Amino acid sequence: MAISRADKVKRMMGNFVGASASVAVVTAVASFTISVQASFLDVTVFQNRAFYQLQVQEIVTVDSSGELPEDVPAPVNTPVRLRVQNQWDDFSLPLIYGYNEGFIEPLRANQSYTLTIELQQAIGWSSLDTFTFNTAPARAAVIASVTEFTSPLNPLIDLEITVLTQDGATPTEAWTLAMTYGETVTSQPLNLGENLIAFTDLPHVNAPIELAVIALLPTGETTVTSRQFSPTEFVDASIEFAFSDLTTLAIATRLDVSFLNAQYHIRLKTANGVTMNYPLSDANLLIPNLTQGLAYQLEWVMTYAVNQGQKEVILLTKSIRPIATPIYVLSIIETTQGMELTLTIDSDLSLAEVTWQGTVNDVFITLPFTLMTESESAFTYTLSTDFLFEANSTWRLVITQPAPDDVPITLQTIVFQGGNTI
Repeated sequence: MAISRADKVKRMMGNFVGASASVAVVTAVASFTISVQASFLDVTVFQNRAFYQLQVQEIVTVDSSGELPEDVPAPVNTPVRLRVQNQWDDFSLPLIYGYNEGFIEPLRANQSYTLTIELQQAIGWSSLDTFTFNTAPARAAVIASVTEFTSPLNPLIDLEITVLTQDGATPTEAWTLAMTYGETVTSQPLNLGENLIAFTDLPHVNAPIELAVIALLPTGETTVTSRQFSPTEFVDASIEFAFSDLTTLAIATRLDVSFLNAQYHIRLKTANGVTMNYPLSDANLLIPNLTQGLAYQLEWVMTYAVNQGQKEVILLTKSIRPIATPIYVLSIIETTQGMELTLTIDSDLSLAEVTWQGTVNDVFITLPFTLMTESESAFTYTLSTDFLFEANSTWRLVITQPAPDDVPITLQTIVFQGGNTI
């Protein structure tokens, strides 16, 4: 909602109440009015349709006398519509507050039309802005939509762009869609009429995407229309999740420091509506005492300064579910070749992977177990090594559930007291 005055206006939270019941406090509050304004930004006309772009805003005007109110009432969002009229047609399209765009179709060829943005009032509909046009043949083009396929952490981005072109009295020799995005400068040919253009595996960068529809005429090239699109922010960061025990979530992150005053935090939500926030002041975070068997929705959130305000970006969402303590038996036996491990675990626990993790000759390694047998009550996994476990070395039994709960869980940690490595 736009605010029309030099001073900042805050929304009114309630009436002023004096600090003492025995003393009357009178404060002059500035008066204000609320109105709705709307205007056409652009209308691109074809023979049987038109593409409109318009803005609807609620305007708050405050006079300069008295004190500013704490807040102003919430907008009523009085219905607004786009009315389409000519001598044969009269129909309307609903509008929302903010930016609106879309096609008006079907329209009659070679006819005059009037578009009116109208506001519903007690006495009927009032006009906020009008635009008239004729659907006579003319060279025209519109970039009707830009759809992105990416995420803040994805280093690549795909685009799908819808373009509509139309010739006028002079045929166009060729149509081209040109794009500039960061260091990427490329183009693709267009057909006359409707086009769906795809750009794939583009480097995802923090820069606007500049699009232009270019017509090649006998006299040379001319830009018929252009459009700028701001893609999802690219955040050069990474995150890893693991349960260091059954109820402690360990989070390791690499943060992107290129955003101005960026702050990161972890938001955990439960199904019953409880939300917990954990600031990420450094690269690692431990969240202890989670409830076994309870489903959590985790969000990795970044906020950063933009346009004298703060913008929130959800970098990643993840399902987190600490498991109940399973029934299991781990057997470790020294053999002539090395070590033999056997894990028997409750079959009610769905597992995607079982691994044995530790350090050999100062090198961290992960060894996978192999599922050997399964029954209604238990799964049996085995693992053989060609070395002994070094004395005082630490090893971990780690299980991983299938997606979306595929966070590694340390089921047991053992400080081995056996012999030397071979």
